[in-house]
Amino acid sequence: MGEAGTNKLRIFDWKRRLIATNTLPSPATDVIVDGDHVLVLESGILDPNDQPAGSLVQFDFAGGDSLRFSKVLIDSLIRPVSAAAFDFEKNGVKEFLICEFGNNRGRLALYKYDGSRYEPQVLDPSPGAIHFEIRDMTGDGAPDITALFTQGDERIILFENDGKGHFGARKRVLARFPPVYGSMYFSLHDFTGDGKLDILYVNGDNYDYSRILKPYHGIRILENDGQNNFHERYFFPIYGAARAEVADFNKDGRLDILTTSNFADFQKHPERGIMYFENTGRYQFRPYSFSIASTNQWNLTAVGDFNKDGWPDVLIGAMDLGNVDSVVGKGRL
Repeated sequence: MGEAGTNKLRIFDWKRRLIATNTLPSPATDVIVDGDHVLVLESGILDPNDQPAGSLVQFDFAGGDSLRFSKVLIDSLIRPVSAAAFDFEKNGVKEFLICEFGNNRGRLALYKYDGSRYEPQVLDPSPGAIHFEIRDMTGDGAPDITALFTQGDERIILFENDGKGHFGARKRVLARFPPVYGSMYFSLHDFTGDGKLDILYVNGDNYDYSRILKPYHGIRILENDGQNNFHERYFFPIYGAARAEVADFNKDGRLDILTTSNFADFQKHPERGIMYFENTGRYQFRPYSFSIASTNQWNLTAVGDFNKDGWPDVLIGAMDLGNVDSVVGKGRL
């Protein structure tokens, strides 16, 4: 668990016992567990900036579950927020795909090892890269990259793999949204059962210039027509929507949705900071809210069978942006 206000990276067991604590130079924004190593994406500076101060750092397990600094794998990252390791070229060497959100400048880049260091292949040089998925979208057996950009030109882009692990020659915009939407997240799922991946899109960033309740915040399902053309088939308004997890939570064979919100209607419906949508079929969802959600702002999520009872559970992170802002942002987030 990363703490933005303290630069702490903490490790807990599943009984919520604290095992280890590391203090980092800057807030962690992503973690990759790689065998005996833990790779930590460090933001450099958390609040909006264009300085190449971020890095991907390797830690080794130093007995038990404590971590020991090993080396910096990649430096000079522009406010990185998300990363993954993947062997696109199938040569036994993993590349790193990193969203460098930045502010006025940024990029989505694929870092490839040249024998001495990781060199970037910039897939898109614009700011606002926030999330991606690595899936075969074209049906040719090669994993493609689908990425969400926000920060002005809000869009979802498909970067097609040429079959040899190279990208950039073929890319297309799958969806584009107004800059005031505040894109936060997306994920790919087959909601219709036709074998084609649809898009669940989440928008609700409300910590920018117009901090009012926005009726166009929420979750949307964009259906794939089979040719990677997407059309909105479902929308549910959620003020300040931040994240969504998709799984068959009630085991009825249909994909359900669980959402979080950083900016719920705290005056009238703070319980909608966490919501569950039961899929009843044909793009019909029955919404539920949680009274416990009224106590905080909710953001990151993770799904897993944590207690090993065969049912998917959800881990949800909370973040009081006012407190974080006072510590690291000084009103500039």
